[in-house]
Amino acid sequence: MMIRKLSFIFCGICTVLLSCSVDGTNWDIDATAPVIETRLDLSNLIGDDNLSIDPDSAVNISVDVPFYTFSLDTLTNLPPATASFAYIWLYPPVTLPGGATLPGVSSSIDMDYNSVRLTRFDVKAGKLKCIFKSTIGQRLVFHYYLPKASKNGVIFEFYDTVPAKPAGLDTLIYEKEFFIDGYQIDLTGANNDDFNKLETYVDVNTLASDPSVPVVTNQVLFKCETQLFEIVPSYGKGYLGQYSFDQINSISNFNELEMIRSGLIDVENINLNLVFHNTIGADVSFSPVEIKGTNTRTSQNIVLTHSIIGSTVNVNRAVDNLNPLNPVTESLYSFSLTSGNSNIEQLIELLPDQISLIADMQLNPFGNTGGYNDFFYYDHPAFIQMQLNMPLKFSAQDLLLVDTIDNPFSALDILDPIKDGEFIVKVENKFPLESYLQLYTLNSSNLVTDSLFSTNLVAAAPVDANDRVIQAVTTDLIIQATASKIQNLKLANKIGLKVKFNTIPAASGRLQFYSDYYMLIRLIADVKFNIAL
Repeated sequence: MMIRKLSFIFCGICTVLLSCSVDGTNWDIDATAPVIETRLDLSNLIGDDNLSIDPDSAVNISVDVPFYTFSLDTLTNLPPATASFAYIWLYPPVTLPGGATLPGVSSSIDMDYNSVRLTRFDVKAGKLKCIFKSTIGQRLVFHYYLPKASKNGVIFEFYDTVPAKPAGLDTLIYEKEFFIDGYQIDLTGANNDDFNKLETYVDVNTLASDPSVPVVTNQVLFKCETQLFEIVPSYGKGYLGQYSFDQINSISNFNELEMIRSGLIDVENINLNLVFHNTIGADVSFSPVEIKGTNTRTSQNIVLTHSIIGSTVNVNRAVDNLNPLNPVTESLYSFSLTSGNSNIEQLIELLPDQISLIADMQLNPFGNTGGYNDFFYYDHPAFIQMQLNMPLKFSAQDLLLVDTIDNPFSALDILDPIKDGEFIVKVENKFPLESYLQLYTLNSSNLVTDSLFSTNLVAAAPVDANDRVIQAVTTDLIIQATASKIQNLKLANKIGLKVKFNTIPAASGRLQFYSDYYMLIRLIADVKFNIAL
């Protein structure tokens, strides 16, 4: 911003001796510092990323920022799921020898996702816990595996041994916990015809070196429980259900105007595009209820008026490319707010620092039209992008910019021996803006201790019959180097800056800004030093 650039003129002063007079052991030295320059133009005031330039050098502002991102909480934070199985001896009583092999067992993790029917998900982050509960006095060697959970083509499995139940204890509990990040989970069940179902398998045998133990009919030999929890999918496929985002509410900071504290501006030909990026493999209905700009400094707000407000639009589903480098071809829906079809000019002229959105959105408003081929990618959420385009053409009345900077004078030892004189700030201005510049010294409590300029009007460059500046004008601003100001400069914690802008009268009322506009600032120190030996 301009204010920050102006702070550079106070750094790095060096002196050139022009004359001196001797009085005993004191020297009074008249010195003039060489010129220090900084040049300000639209590219470093606004930023190249926010500018575009027409063939005639006219400058346009272009802001492209995210406005709202939709979070599919029901899909990106899956609830815990469990499966349990009790191995019951259904045969006549026997003595179970060491080294016996028990019939393999299986169970299903049935995941309750309400209306969501997933056939697959890939795990971005998550955990799996196995809990074994043994009731017999033999060690159990088990092989646990999930044929439909794999990572890099290798299924999830492990082997382990549950210790024998000690005498006097009803049940021995043994747990194993694993991170399953990066696993692909097939949820179609044992016969590939189901949803939300993962089959678990356990093979168990006893150790040959263990003693035989008696078992009776209907005795529970062991239990196995599987828990999936803290699951965040990186990818999901199936039917995502009919999910409603009623009255979503988002507030976005509009930082481009944060330094403007007050004043009036008059702009024209604003074009604001709100672009809905549907990156989800499901149809979406979207209905904006309210879009509002708020100036929190003045507590004023303006609600946007446009035909889209209160209407419902349907956005087609994205396309799954199944390519890690380019996974999604998104579906776009854009609506344009212009000076002709809305009150967007009045909203921008409010100088908002916040823009808020209230909207309704529904996933799959027409049901399962994708035939269980819906999908989502965690790293590619649906979002709304705000694209603001407008010519840098406006009129300004008492437009006040405020900022604070670290005190650049505090580290300058050259200030100590200054007796009197002045700092001359020469401002060569090719902007058609008349400005009033004032700098204040602030203490550690941000209270003003002094003002620096005695004259602070920077003349605007005049415009021709086409409202275009053809020649810059120069203004001298003076900072008196009195003893009190030097002391306040040395002690100041911060420097406060205020600039108030006004456009000069123009035939059209609004002035277009061009890429050759600039402000060149030079600092000259014309001061007297006293040097004592």
